[in-house]
Amino acid sequence: MENDKYENMPDAVINLLKLPLKIALTSLAIGTFLLLLFFVAPDKDPVISTGIAYVIIALAINSIAFLIFIAFSFRHKAYQWNIIGRAGLMLINIPVAYLYFIIVVKCTIG
Repeated sequence: MENDKYENMPDAVINLLKLPLKIALTSLAIGTFLLLLFFVAPDKDPVISTGIAYVIIALAINSIAFLIFIAFSFRHKAYQWNIIGRAGLMLINIPVAYLYFIIVVKCTIG
């Protein structure tokens, strides 16, 4: 049934629909790795600095990608809601990043 849904879609749209999930999972994996590294690293300061830099870079990349997906959704109007829905997957990382931030702050401050 899933294949029927994409049967008549252009290849560009099918490939576009795969990207948000890949970006979201990559961001989640890197963020989780940094959080775990924070717990095992004897010197936390470099990990915190790297984590802050990563959040800034990930925010920029994810924001740009999200806006590109929204723009593409207007270009491919027939599949607009499919594209927007997939782009919305990237937003799941926002509460996860906030949770990781709270964990790091609580562990650092005490």
